[in-house]
Amino acid sequence: MIQFINTSFLYSLPACLIPVIIHFFDRRKRKHLMFSSLLFLQEMKTRQLKFLRLKEILLLILRVLAVLFLILAFSRPVITGSSTKGKKETIVVLDRSASMKRSSVFEEAKKIATEIIQNPEIRAELIFSPSEYENIFSGSKDDLKTMIDRSEPSMSGFKLKNIFSSIQKQGALFKNVVLVTDNQRSNYEGPDSAEVFRKTEGNLFIVKIQDSTFNAGVTNVNVFQPAISSRKVHQVSVTVRNFADRPLKSALLRIIIDSNPVEQKLVSLLPNQQKKISFRINNLTPGWHKGEAVFKCDNVEFDNRKYFSFFTPHRINVFITGTFEKDIKPIIYALKQETGVFKIRTFYKGDNRWVEKLDSCAVLILSNYPEFDSEQKNRIINALNRGLGILYFPGENTDLKNLGFSGFWPMKKWEIRGVIDFGKNKNMLELNRADSDHPVFKDVFKSKGKISVGPLIIRRMLNIKISSGLPLISVNYNMPLFLESSAGSGRFLFCTTGIDEKWSSLKFSAVFPVMVYKSVLYLSSEKFVQGEDYFTDDRTVKIEFKAGDNIKIITPSGKEIFPDLNGSQNFINLLLPGNYSVIKNNVTEKNISVNIRPEESDFTPVTIKKMSDVFPMGKIYMLDSNKDIAEQIKTKSSGISLWRYFLLLSLLAFLSEMFLGKIGK
Repeated sequence: MIQFINTSFLYSLPACLIPVIIHFFDRRKRKHLMFSSLLFLQEMKTRQLKFLRLKEILLLILRVLAVLFLILAFSRPVITGSSTKGKKETIVVLDRSASMKRSSVFEEAKKIATEIIQNPEIRAELIFSPSEYENIFSGSKDDLKTMIDRSEPSMSGFKLKNIFSSIQKQGALFKNVVLVTDNQRSNYEGPDSAEVFRKTEGNLFIVKIQDSTFNAGVTNVNVFQPAISSRKVHQVSVTVRNFADRPLKSALLRIIIDSNPVEQKLVSLLPNQQKKISFRINNLTPGWHKGEAVFKCDNVEFDNRKYFSFFTPHRINVFITGTFEKDIKPIIYALKQETGVFKIRTFYKGDNRWVEKLDSCAVLILSNYPEFDSEQKNRIINALNRGLGILYFPGENTDLKNLGFSGFWPMKKWEIRGVIDFGKNKNMLELNRADSDHPVFKDVFKSKGKISVGPLIIRRMLNIKISSGLPLISVNYNMPLFLESSAGSGRFLFCTTGIDEKWSSLKFSAVFPVMVYKSVLYLSSEKFVQGEDYFTDDRTVKIEFKAGDNIKIITPSGKEIFPDLNGSQNFINLLLPGNYSVIKNNVTEKNISVNIRPEESDFTPVTIKKMSDVFPMGKIYMLDSNKDIAEQIKTKSSGISLWRYFLLLSLLAFLSEMFLGKIGK
């Protein structure tokens, strides 16, 4: 089926009659000439007269065809299929993601979108993406232009999956989708994008806004407390990346905590290089803290700042349980090296309150604990999975069969074969090997390899077979003294000898107080809490509460929001980057850090091959932003264009007319 784009030129078809009119009005009139004699004139043959008449007819046809083909060429004929009809001709998608904020990219995109919308021969509707629902807007061309003029870049990412899902849900079977975008490769990514794209048919037009802006930014921030240090020391690890193909030299990276600059460094990056920069922050008070990593590297501001938050506990809750006082006292002395660090509670055999309060415990120390009932086993397993740290010392009252139950033994790599009893002889053992790189023993031993820490008498120790890995400390004959395992989010440190004198002289050893103190710090290091992290396009955050709770949200600007609490949970919108505080019953429940996705910082465009792979059912057209966009859309969306062929035929007709006209003269 042939259609015409510029139908107005078809009104010029009567111009084809002009050569016919000229032909009839310009026919030569007969003239009578007086000759004295016809003897010297040759008689014109009949066939020559027929040729001249045929020549005039051919010339007339060529002139008519030349004009006809010229009119048809200007009418822009195209061959279309039967599947091109749709409810609307075109839907324009304006990319207003964070990456469009750089230089004048978004203003150029608005200009192009307006050009398409305003074209009188394009029926278009409009989608702004990202937006809350990716709604399709229709209306007059002036209304759509006003909406474009008022639009601003958002802080979220642009995902094609969301757009096409929205089009499909709203039943908009469009023939053309025009994306006015910077065409980042992250636009096409997502775990469930492929299925949505495979169902997409029709024409996809991409107007890529050209831009060569230099960009580097902060992609990630992690905060933690070194396991072996004062609780007032924090380490901030900032990941920065240069997304450009030229180097970045001496850019300032600054850490701000609670609105106060605390540390800074100069950073240089090679092209496309990523680097982690570490900062040590001292003397922070217990409680919640809000932070920012600010990178003064370029004029693209949206990714030069990364928000984070964290909570420093006031004191570490430590539960110590044992059978007798002598099982607990040496451990208490070891933990009192630094005041104000630990909050210690002791429990003896028969006192099961520690089981009920296990959720508030950071580290559980078990010394010569006899056995666990089924409830205690389940509570310990659940607490380990949530992140509880356990330090274990066996003893005279330990039930080894009960200890070895599968749920409590985190890695199932250790086999307890019984107790090695060296008898009454004083067996002087030395540390045969120590993992001096482990946080518990780092900087404790001056050298690696075989290490002596003074007299260590071991009378009894558990006979344990290790199926894989190495112990943290071993003694003579490579017998394991100190082991580590894990379960869920929790850690498990296990000593194979007890602290009672019937087992060893460990509590009198120089290594014992250091081992206990640093083990508890190490086990509790995961109890340091980093605030929840969200991205701007996550859009909602769930808040859990109970009936009667008083909840309010403190925004980055300091504004207080009181959510409407209905049911057992509530969702709040967090569309702007920054640090938010959730206050429950006048106490800070948690901090929430909202940032722009790091993928928005990478301006690398998607390849044509990638686009073809994700749109196997559709046709993809890359439009030249330096040419008439609307005209390109009309031409490519209509079908196979024929105007060039008609223009060539018109030229051939004119040349043939000129050549034929010279014959016979």
